[in-house]
Amino acid sequence: MKNILNKFTGVLFVIVSFLSCQSDLDEYSKNPNNPSETSPDLLLTSMQVATFSVYSGNHVRIPALWIQQIAGTNEGQFGAYTNYDVSEQNIENEWGTSFENAIGTGTVLIDDFSEGYDYHNGITKILLAFNFGVATDLWGDVPFAEAGKAREGNLNPVYESQENVLSGIQNLLDEGIALLEKTNPTNKLTPSEDDLIFNGDLNKWISIAYVLKARYSVRVSDRDNEGFDKALDYLTLANLTGNENDMNAVFPNSGGNSKNQWKDFEDNRANYIKMGGYLIDVMKSIGDPRLPYFASKDSAGDYSGNILGDITNTSTSKVGPAIASNRVPIGLVTYVEAKFMEAEIYIRKGMNLEAESAFKLALEASLKKTSSLVTYFEDDDANISEITELQINTFVSAQIADMTLENIMKHKYVSLFSSLEPYNDFRRTGYPSLIPNPNASNNLTSIPLRFPTASTERLHNSNAIVVNDLTSKVWWDVD
Repeated sequence: MKNILNKFTGVLFVIVSFLSCQSDLDEYSKNPNNPSETSPDLLLTSMQVATFSVYSGNHVRIPALWIQQIAGTNEGQFGAYTNYDVSEQNIENEWGTSFENAIGTGTVLIDDFSEGYDYHNGITKILLAFNFGVATDLWGDVPFAEAGKAREGNLNPVYESQENVLSGIQNLLDEGIALLEKTNPTNKLTPSEDDLIFNGDLNKWISIAYVLKARYSVRVSDRDNEGFDKALDYLTLANLTGNENDMNAVFPNSGGNSKNQWKDFEDNRANYIKMGGYLIDVMKSIGDPRLPYFASKDSAGDYSGNILGDITNTSTSKVGPAIASNRVPIGLVTYVEAKFMEAEIYIRKGMNLEAESAFKLALEASLKKTSSLVTYFEDDDANISEITELQINTFVSAQIADMTLENIMKHKYVSLFSSLEPYNDFRRTGYPSLIPNPNASNNLTSIPLRFPTASTERLHNSNAIVVNDLTSKVWWDVD
């Protein structure tokens, strides 16, 4: 364990050592190291750290503002983001984190170590699929086949249609699975401590790859009539048995800024974001025992969120310790997500008994995982009690009594707080039913459906497909 913490700290130190005083967070994902010699183990660790940055930064936070899980204030620019004022300059770091750091690093590993490192390549292809998925969900058409090739002199990568990118993601996952399942693999080095997520456990990587295949089959279900059936097949192949199979972003807080990035954001930018009133109201209305985990107490000793459109109130609850503690992990691909996908598919098929079983397992797993996070809590949050079995059983029994698609999606929206999936589900299904911000900027009357093209792409990539209309739908968003 000491070695893995040292590796994590070392990689992060290289990434952030040159940061300016404005905040560790703005430049957390910058990757200035360009070593003359590298290795697949260092590249794998670096790619995973970049992936953690992608999924615990503004790629998730800004969409969470838009679907009212959190709220921004006028203490900083997140008030503007809450009001749908996100420009092409605002998401430069996010574009760079995705394409220069995560995808770029993975591409180097694949290109430079294609022979003799089957397992490193297999894991990297799965991570590339994950990162391309995040990118295309937020930007739509993006570079794919030519992405991450800047060091080869390709500064104008061709943009591909989202349809092609999603097909490419499925191919990457198939290739990753095939490499990890090879009967006679060639490995000069095998993943172990350099794999911060699963420590080289190939079976867990294969399972996650199948869950990702299911995720993107569901994503295109309005375009592919067989999407839901394919997803069920993939989830069967994934064969997840519980939370122990989760792919998590890990934060050992061992120095070098290796702490949970929601917590780091709060430490550096107190009051920039608060809890969203909608999410707090939903959790209160159902007596959700996860509320003290997902939200900290407000100035009055209760739990509250900002009313939609209010960017002045800073006395409401901040993000809670189950999301924002120094070492608490963040779910990237989880058993809970898999079971919610099953529940949605079964209810759509009219298979209510199967839907109820999956829904029950999803809720139970979410509550149990949330409760287990108390071991990461510190200081004022250390006295939060674990959720008891009685509380879990009582809560779950009450919720599964309402077996509707809307209720399933509502609970997925709550359970996957800190994930990008609730935003994707909102666009795909229309649930939860949200009222747009009445104080929106730029005359927007609907909730944003995408990120704008980064200004550097518009200015410097002659092949960029430039979209600045935040209400322009991505390809899979049919309804």
